[in-house]
Formats: sequence, structure tokens, C-alpha cells
Amino acid sequence: MVPPFTDASRARMVMAAEAHELSDFARSFVPIDQYELGDNGRALSDGMWIGDAARLVGAAQRVFEAVVVFERLGGTSWERIGDILGMSKQAAHEKFSQAETRFRDELRAPQNPDYTGEIGQVRYRLHPAARDPEEHARELDEWVARRRDPDEPEHAPNPVSGGLARMDADAELASLSDRRHQLWQAHDGLPPVGERLALAEREVQLWEQFAAERPRSRTTQQWLSHARLVRDELRAQADQQPAAPTGPPALRLVKSDDEPGSA
Repeated sequence: MVPPFTDASRARMVMAAEAHELSDFARSFVPIDQYELGDNGRALSDGMWIGDAARLVGAAQRVFEAVVVFERLGGTSWERIGDILGMSKQAAHEKFSQAETRFRDELRAPQNPDYTGEIGQVRYRLHPAARDPEEHARELDEWVARRRDPDEPEHAPNPVSGGLARMDADAELASLSDRRHQLWQAHDGLPPVGERLALAEREVQLWEQFAAERPRSRTTQQWLSHARLVRDELRAQADQQPAAPTGPPALRLVKSDDEPGSA
């Protein structure tokens, strides 16, 4: 299994996607249509560009916030951000901390908890470029290639996707623990065994990798044995489950209790 992208890479993809939208929108301000201006050079329709200009500023602000969120996930301090922007670290924190907190929350729980639409439908609040970085990076690879100026140096074959970083095994193991916690919070009672089993299977793979790298580590062997035990128990539960119903899925309630266990 390919390791997931790091959180900072996901934030960088949001930055790239927002910059892409801003760039394409800004380009629409450049052409002057032959019917846009009157004989005196003024716009034929009063205020025709003001709304678009306001939306352009909003798009630029989203890029600005995405850049700061990316810097924060990469470890940049509020003090450093404030220094660059000519403000105190407290002012920088006040201006951008909500964007950072929102992104981190959405990474942990991508689905929109307030969506009450059709049964079985899922709505996401996490930015699409962070939810599926690989797909969006491939699209931006093509976009960068199409927009390259002839005078610019040749880009790498994958100018966007080629720079993304994936989690190492330790970081991925920690992320699996976070995902399990979120899984328990999102369900009333036991989460679906299939979802718990998918996490357990990946944990076994990671501990097997650790065991191969550290063959003399008793602690690693113990964690591997535990991970296999949890996986085997979940496999047995999955085998005992009745066939899935053919009707619409039941509504899920949001779990508010603490996580009762790790299996």
C-alpha cells in the first residue's frame, strides 16, 4: 500500500488549487471586448467590474490563508509569520489561527457533520485538493504545462505531483490512531467492522515493516503480535456478519462519548 500524503503536502495542494483558481479568474480581467467600452472609453454598464474585483480579492485572500496554513503545518512559528508580515505574533495568530484550526479539524473529520440531506449521501467539508491530492496534482501538472511561457525554463515532467511528500511509517501509524479515534466519535455504538478492519490491516503492515527493520526489538515484536491479534479478531467478526441489506443505509448518529477501545 502506498503511504498517504503528509498533512503539509495536503495543505500545499490547497494552496496550489486556490492559486490556480485565482490565476484563471485574474486572466479574465485582461481582454477588453470590442463591445465593453463606449466611444468615450467608459464602461457601457456602470459597476460591471466591481463585483468581479471583489470576488478576485476574496480569491486572493483564500490563497493568502492557504499559504499561512501550509507554513503552519510545516512548523513555521507565529513569531516568524508575524515578522514577515510586519505584525506581532499575537496579531498574526489572531488573523490566521482560525483558518489553521479549521483545516486541521477537517483533516481529522473530512465529512460535513451538519449535512442532513438524502440518506446515505456524504458531503465533505475538506477541500477537494486536500482530500484527493494525487488526482488534483495530476490535473495541475497539465495546467502548468499548458501555461508555460516559451521563455521560461522547461518544467519537470510532473511539476506539481512530483514534489508532494508522503508520510513515513511512524507518521502514518500516528495518523491511523487519529483516524480510529475519529471513527469511534462518528458512530453511535460500534463503528462498522469493515472500517475498523481496514485500519487494523494497515497497522499490521506497518508493524511488519518495523519488525523487518528492527529484528531484535522485543517491543516491536510485541506490538506486531498485538496488531495481528486485533486484526484477526476483526476478521473473525467480519466473517460472522450477516449479508449486507439491500435497502437504503440507516441514518448514523454522531457519537459524543469517549473512544471505548482501539479495536
